[in-house]
Amino acid sequence: MPKTWNSKSAIKILRAVYAALLGMMFVLLPFDLWDALTTPYEYPFGMEGPVAGVWAYKSQSNYVISHLAMWGASSMALWALLAERTSLVSRWLWSIPFLTIWALNVFEGSPYLE
Repeated sequence: MPKTWNSKSAIKILRAVYAALLGMMFVLLPFDLWDALTTPYEYPFGMEGPVAGVWAYKSQSNYVISHLAMWGASSMALWALLAERTSLVSRWLWSIPFLTIWALNVFEGSPYLE
């Protein structure tokens, strides 16, 4: 009889996918940050382009701050995901900054935050 899916195996797969995505963010964000610092003319800073009005693209310093915050928050969320011997409450507390920054980036400019 073939093995059936249960909630534990589904949670393990979701954790692995989430850890892979966070790990990719943790590895790739410093490269994007370095590129923005060394070649700022390639980024649409200011009030032009498809991201006009987004706080992170208003200036180069805002972009650096937002990327550093996202990099730190993704490293905290990755730690919370991989730390198995800590309590669930502390793992949630370590992942709250990532969820907050993600929500602010998603809802920026929407009527929900005005």
